[in-house]
Amino acid sequence: MTSNKSNDPQNKLSEKDTKSDEETKLQTQDGGIWHFIKTEAPFFLGVLAVIFTLRIFIYDMNYIPSESMQPTMEVGDRIVVNKFAYGISRHTFPFSFGPSFSGKNGRLFGNTPKRGDVITFRHPTQNVIYIKRVIGLPGDIVQYRNGQLWLNNKLVTRTKIENFQYKEYTGGIATVSLFKQNLEGGRSFNFYEKINSNQEELEFGGDKTDPFTVPEGHLFVMGDNRDNSQDSRFSVESGVGYLPIDRVLGRAERVFFSTYKCKKTAGLKCAKRKFFSKLD
Repeated sequence: MTSNKSNDPQNKLSEKDTKSDEETKLQTQDGGIWHFIKTEAPFFLGVLAVIFTLRIFIYDMNYIPSESMQPTMEVGDRIVVNKFAYGISRHTFPFSFGPSFSGKNGRLFGNTPKRGDVITFRHPTQNVIYIKRVIGLPGDIVQYRNGQLWLNNKLVTRTKIENFQYKEYTGGIATVSLFKQNLEGGRSFNFYEKINSNQEELEFGGDKTDPFTVPEGHLFVMGDNRDNSQDSRFSVESGVGYLPIDRVLGRAERVFFSTYKCKKTAGLKCAKRKFFSKLD
């Protein structure tokens, strides 16, 4: 007697299972991308959240677009900024969309910068990030007399290192004196003053000022390229004016790397490219 396999219950069950497996494979193939997104998206979102948090509150990297902080930094340098050095304020958040804090100077875990610190900050009236050096603290009297810095009615001494020429980022040739200066209670650093062909210092708008008494909760900041910096020596409309401490973003600590390029030319000096170099 011949058996009919199509009527065999076991055979029917096997056919059903095979059909179900094939459907499952098709569904997996059709939904592969969605399956990947559902399973992997939380991990990648978590990584992005950590990076976002680190850049806002802990460490960030900024690009130097101008020559106002030469010779400490060159155009194209990427600098590492410690965002937690002075605590956080509402301006720490993107577009200043953070909450207002009731701590000292409008900061949470707030610390006041020291003289000589290089800081990044949001301009007092614009949503633009600047970088300058802290010269005066609250209560300090800052003045520029005949091209020299006076702090609390005392001349801040400087030591000339050398005179030289270099090619500016804009293409012009600058002739400068390189000086080293020490701030009371702060750090020592180098800065530029422009000179003429007779080795005499040129006079610029910020070389003669009235005394500035830094208000409470504010800082007085300047660029290291003294004759090429719009800073606290100028009004907030044309420079920075007095900088509210709550607008400070962090302390610049290192040049991570440089994209600065300088074609060697006879008689012109090229700055050294830097990699993870500590700032003066």
